[in-house]
Amino acid sequence: MLLGIPMWQPATLEMAVQHYEGISGTFPDFPLMVYANSRAFRFDLPIEFWKQIAQKAPTVMACKGGSPKTIKELIEVTNHRVTASTSYLMTAAPWRLPRSLLRRPPPAGCRPWGLSRG
Repeated sequence: MLLGIPMWQPATLEMAVQHYEGISGTFPDFPLMVYANSRAFRFDLPIEFWKQIAQKAPTVMACKGGSPKTIKELIEVTNHRVTASTSYLMTAAPWRLPRSLLRRPPPAGCRPWGLSRG
């Protein structure tokens, strides 16, 4: 599920992390993609955010958006657990990310689209 942070007020680092931590804990079998639109959500998604997300929100698997300057770093600080999906990857950008950074299995317990077999 593509999910941004609440928009009623600018978020702090703690508020943003708690939001994804809470959703991840409530829906442990549902993979999440952070909508990283800092303009719309009035939050810059610093590298410290991604470090905490990697520790506290295990079902966050990807990021939509972000800048070319931070995508490599966010993948590295999350130990390749969170990948990026951005239009920069599909344009003639001056840099390229190896495909290996963009492919990885989902976290243990997550099923595609959060569906359970039964």
